[in-house]
Amino acid sequence: MAYALPRRVTGILTYQGYYDSTSLEFISIEGIQFVGSFTPSTTSIGLGRYSLSKRFTSALRLTVINYPDKDQLVNIYACLLQAIIVYKLQANNQSIGSKQLNHDNGMKHSTYKTIVNPARIHNMSTIMIQILSELQHNFRADEYAHCVFTPHLLTQWVTGLLRYDLNISVNYIWAVFGYEAKRLFRDCLPGENARHQFDVLFNKILCSCLNGTDNVDDLPKRKNKWELSNEKCDEVQITLKMATEDFELVENEERINQFVNDDDLLKNAMCWFITWSGKHQLSPGSPIPLHGRPLGSITYTQMKETVLKGLKQLAREKSPQAENLVLFPDFIDYICRIDRVLSRPSGSLLLAGRSGIGRRSALNIVAHIHQLNVFRLHTGRDNQMRQFITDIKTVCQAAGIENQPTLLIIEDYQLTSDYFLEIINSLLACGEASGLISADELETLMSSVASKSGVNFKEQAAEAGHRGPLTAFFAERIHKNLHFAIILDIDDYELFNNWLQSNPSFYKYCSVQWMDCWSKFSLLQIPKLLIPKSCIPNNANSFTQAFVNIHNSAPYPHMMMPTPRHFISLCNNYARVEQNHRQKLQSEVKRLKSGLIKLKEARERVTQLKQHAVEQGELLVEKQTEADKALEQISAAIQGAADQRSEMEKLQSRTTDESTRLERRKFEIDAELNEIEPLVHQARSAVGNIKSEALSEIRALRAPPDIIRDILEGVLLLMGIRDTSWVSMRGFLAKRGVQEEILNFDARKITPDLRLSVEELLAKNQESFEPRVAKRASVAAAPLATWVRANVQYAKVLERIAPLEVEHAKLKQSLIQAENSLTSLTKGLSNVDSNVANLRTVFEKRTSEAANLKMELDKTRETLLSAETLVGELESEHTRWENQINEINIQLASLPPFALIASAFITYLSPCPEDVRRQQITNWIKDLTNLGIMPTSLSSEVNNDRTSSQDFDLRRFLSTEHEQLLWYSQGLSSDQLSGENAVTIVHTTMCPFIIDPSSRALNWLKVYLKDQRLEIVNQQSPNFITTLELAVRFGKCLIVQEVDEIEPILMPLLSKDLILQDYHQDFRLFLCTRKPLQGIDYIQPISANALVTIINFISTRTGLIEQLLEVTLQNECPQLENQRQQLIHNEEKMKMELAKLENDLLEVINLFYFPSICINFSFMNCFHEILLES
Repeated sequence: MAYALPRRVTGILTYQGYYDSTSLEFISIEGIQFVGSFTPSTTSIGLGRYSLSKRFTSALRLTVINYPDKDQLVNIYACLLQAIIVYKLQANNQSIGSKQLNHDNGMKHSTYKTIVNPARIHNMSTIMIQILSELQHNFRADEYAHCVFTPHLLTQWVTGLLRYDLNISVNYIWAVFGYEAKRLFRDCLPGENARHQFDVLFNKILCSCLNGTDNVDDLPKRKNKWELSNEKCDEVQITLKMATEDFELVENEERINQFVNDDDLLKNAMCWFITWSGKHQLSPGSPIPLHGRPLGSITYTQMKETVLKGLKQLAREKSPQAENLVLFPDFIDYICRIDRVLSRPSGSLLLAGRSGIGRRSALNIVAHIHQLNVFRLHTGRDNQMRQFITDIKTVCQAAGIENQPTLLIIEDYQLTSDYFLEIINSLLACGEASGLISADELETLMSSVASKSGVNFKEQAAEAGHRGPLTAFFAERIHKNLHFAIILDIDDYELFNNWLQSNPSFYKYCSVQWMDCWSKFSLLQIPKLLIPKSCIPNNANSFTQAFVNIHNSAPYPHMMMPTPRHFISLCNNYARVEQNHRQKLQSEVKRLKSGLIKLKEARERVTQLKQHAVEQGELLVEKQTEADKALEQISAAIQGAADQRSEMEKLQSRTTDESTRLERRKFEIDAELNEIEPLVHQARSAVGNIKSEALSEIRALRAPPDIIRDILEGVLLLMGIRDTSWVSMRGFLAKRGVQEEILNFDARKITPDLRLSVEELLAKNQESFEPRVAKRASVAAAPLATWVRANVQYAKVLERIAPLEVEHAKLKQSLIQAENSLTSLTKGLSNVDSNVANLRTVFEKRTSEAANLKMELDKTRETLLSAETLVGELESEHTRWENQINEINIQLASLPPFALIASAFITYLSPCPEDVRRQQITNWIKDLTNLGIMPTSLSSEVNNDRTSSQDFDLRRFLSTEHEQLLWYSQGLSSDQLSGENAVTIVHTTMCPFIIDPSSRALNWLKVYLKDQRLEIVNQQSPNFITTLELAVRFGKCLIVQEVDEIEPILMPLLSKDLILQDYHQDFRLFLCTRKPLQGIDYIQPISANALVTIINFISTRTGLIEQLLEVTLQNECPQLENQRQQLIHNEEKMKMELAKLENDLLEVINLFYFPSICINFSFMNCFHEILLES
């Protein structure tokens, strides 16, 4: 132990030796000097675990070394600043190269002189010393143990500049100068007031040293957009930008809202320095340089993109919950602060803050991006000391033996022993702890390195240039590679301060990061990031302001001071409550609207049915008219057919008579012609036999004989040629085909005049036409003479039978006409029959259509009557559904503020008594009204001072009367406090911590959860760990009784810091205690208060009155209580039946086509029954 060291040294100094504990021999020591250092109590307010004895200090020669005075410090740090800046400029110039350096020699030389200006460096040094002096004066360690400001911090300030590229511009150096001041001093100051005080001090000192004024009102206004490399920017403005908080973002509401709503302002207004943006970036996992990894500037947008990539990778590889994290400026600032510390050798963190601020998440992101080996202490009930030593040895092996950058995350609930603190304090100070690792264990670890890498530990020490024992090299490596991240909760201020006072290494060798609360700017931004846009009303700025106001007005000290985790829980509770209620209400509206739509469709359908009935009536009349018309056409057609048949019979008789007469005349004509026709045919045959030589012979005669001349004259006259000269005769005979013309001559062409002329010629020259005479005259003349005589006779016969032929032609024409008329009449009669058949078909069709239409019309009228009756009966439902929709719309309008109040109740008010709850709800309603969030009706009541907490009932809002009756029947007290607590237990997202001295609530909870695989165990039970593990693995509900103090093993479950392995999503944990919390005696450990929802069932005066009244009524008038419960039960039952009937009605309407319902008697009966019951 640490207090044994002074005793051992005192003994050695007094007796020049010591006794060996194993051999019990005295071992003398000579020639050894002991040199040590410590901080006097006047400076450190007595920090340390043990006081030094006077016997020990009397054996020592004490030398007091004071700090140099201010002027000396200014000179010291001016020299150090100049040396470091020159070193960085020369290093950067060497990296650029000689060619480019020569090319830009003039410009580089002027920039060099500007940057290394002695006056500017002296101003920087003066500012540093004045800031240290002011901090020492304003912040004392007697209030906060870590507020110890020494020149060592100034050295860190100066050496920290080695991590930046100082060759960019003068403004860049000032920005780096201010940024380091902010990270060293401002980040460790306790509370917003202290940080604001630092900002004012820094402003005054900076303006005094650079501008010659210390008036805060004369400070320059900050610009939204600026660049580090812009030489036109003011040095003071650049430095203040990086070292302090923007005053307007703290005090100016309008400017805060501008930044919340405008990402471009954020992009231009915020800047950090981070290793991921350094000029000479090193790969993750590579050895850390002496002064740390290089840092480079990065904007808000760039930083956000980088962190989002890291979150996606972290969620994919290690922690799925990381994808649920949201990014806002304060959280990004935490990441940058942690990155700056963990990226330097021996960089350790003391993260002092409050639960839910984001320390663990920021650590995980940075460690994952840097690929650090992350270790956590294991928590358990038994053998905690042994487990702790095993964990520390594992970490030391990774850092000291395997030479890996290692991060050990330690949380306050894990530090259950002062011995743990001593070990950590020692490791932070020098990388080793007395008795932690024995020589044999270290030898074993060293040999394991040789077996894995082939290079033993001693060779590694030689390669690193180490001279001395291997234990020192081992400790040096641990000190360099092992990064501690100690997470302490500041709510338990006394414990926090005691730990720091007893373990100075916690703040000496750790960078203290004070993370107590988020800025108002971030608080306004978080609800917009966590809550879906659909859950936030239009006045988003006022609504997010309401979240902040509710969080800040939580009823402290009736509960713990609200933590950031409570604010996150408020947002999550609101999102869940609002979404569930909105989904339920919108589903109800959708259901009712579907019914209204169907009723509207029914009305429209009734109108359509009426119109359809009218159209069907008109069509029925039209079809009947068409059928009558077709019947008339059939009668007319049949009458016409009869007339045509009579006429046809007459024609047939006349045709028969005329055919007989025609046959008789034809017989007479044929008899006349039969006598002459053989002569004509004979003559034609003779003419045809005439040879052409005979004709040529006659034509060759110069003067023909009279016989030939008379014959040819007769031929010419019959042929119609009046010119009977010899020339004409010769020309006639010379024509080609004269024989064919004579043969084809038609005797009917011979007119009576021609015939008389030829007969006179025959009579006059009768002899010339004698066959014998003619033949003697010429061979060709005889046939021609015969032809002339035959044709004259034929013509004479034709003239005689001409009247008979005329009469025959007339009879024939009359017969043809009669036959045509008869054919026409026959065809017309056939068409009439066909037309009558068609008309009969049309008549039958129209008659059938008319009958069908009449049936349809009767059916339509019946359906219309039923539909009108049904629509009339549903009119009351239509009105009621419209009223319900209006009421639900009013509920939807008031849902955001009421959901917010319900969520705030669950988050903040469950530990409070009734009067505090009522008063707080009233205050919240008034605040929401002032912000313009409450509905108009309630706003008017607030303005008239008529509103109270009765306007909001948590039980009615988050549960039904049926559920409350069920709870009461299961053993829950019927008072208001118990009902509200039961609602909180059901709806809280955190683990309920139930304070129940009477165990009545515990008994109810057991009955309520009996069907959910319930397990019950006492925290002091030996089977507690086993029961807990099985419940977590198999998703059971676990009630832990008698929890007077929360054990460390429960803390990861409560904080949900889990690896989703063997963790069932249905697992639920309930912590119960019968020990009442008095005053500010919170749950132990105090850090657990923010991880649970404290639900207080302690009977108050009001609750006790209600319970006594209930007991009195049950004893004096049990029937009244029974009647009351029965009435409530009946009311709830009737409401449920009414809802069921509405659902049945809407289901029937939605599932079936409306007219089919109207003609379906079973559905009609169902409708009537539903309507009557409703």
